[in-house]
Amino acid sequence: MKTKHLILSMITVALVIVACNKETNYGPGPATLSPLRQIFENNLAAATQAFTVNASTGGMVQGLDGTTVVFIPNAFRYANGTVVTGNVQVELVEALTIADMLFLNKQALGNDNGTLKPLTSGGQIRLTASQSGQPVKLAPGGSYVQIPSANPDPQMELFSGTVDADGTILWDPFDGGGNLVIDSGAYAFPNDSLGWINCDYFGNWGGPLTTITVTVPQVHNDQNTIVWVVFPSINSMTNIGGYDAGPSTFATGTSYAAPVGMGVTLVSLALINGDYYSSFTNSTLVAGHNETIAYQPTTLAQFNADCQAL
Repeated sequence: MKTKHLILSMITVALVIVACNKETNYGPGPATLSPLRQIFENNLAAATQAFTVNASTGGMVQGLDGTTVVFIPNAFRYANGTVVTGNVQVELVEALTIADMLFLNKQALGNDNGTLKPLTSGGQIRLTASQSGQPVKLAPGGSYVQIPSANPDPQMELFSGTVDADGTILWDPFDGGGNLVIDSGAYAFPNDSLGWINCDYFGNWGGPLTTITVTVPQVHNDQNTIVWVVFPSINSMTNIGGYDAGPSTFATGTSYAAPVGMGVTLVSLALINGDYYSSFTNSTLVAGHNETIAYQPTTLAQFNADCQAL
């Protein structure tokens, strides 16, 4: 009954406001990835859930983690704007938790008028649609989405993600916050966007901020190692991508900063000579934060289990 009530609420909202509208972003074209980053492309493929929807009658799909997407009749359009008929293949990826974000290497880092900031996240999804292998678009108000949340936060807004060639994602807010409706148990919104969508907001931290530097053993570099900073209190994680071979560090540098005093977990995965190594280091950020981390042998299965425990 809750799902039916929420869908009806979403349809009512769609009658009085314009749906979210961003350009379709299916991600980068083919790229040569390092073996480590290829793992996350493989994870993305494994996490992709496939559905078939009749374009004329519409329908509803539901992800394994509870994301629901309702497509109205005649919701899809070909590139030239004509109405799609026949069956459409819809794909959904859900990344609602920090463990999901780590599994896919999809950070929650947003662009706030030119300044990058970690986001408080209510969950990411990727929604795509195609027919016979060719992408199709959504008509205005073509779908209604609900992303489940045990404790919906009224500050949440909608963001769209842009993925670069190595799989790193950055988020930009929808104009006007994206018409997000906060309902008991879910975030809901009328939607005509395909690609990556995230429920987020920029934190109003107010206090001092710090960059983050992570010192690693010399054998690690930006081809065989990825370092993230996890923010458990805001259901968020970001990449630490600035690598310097001289002191063997990864650093946020001028890219972004985080609040002094915030509790974090520094997480890293490395693939060196065919073997996996991981590091999980709990810390509290201080001014000029510089953390030296150590690695332990692991497997991908063990790493994913450790991420689930965060």
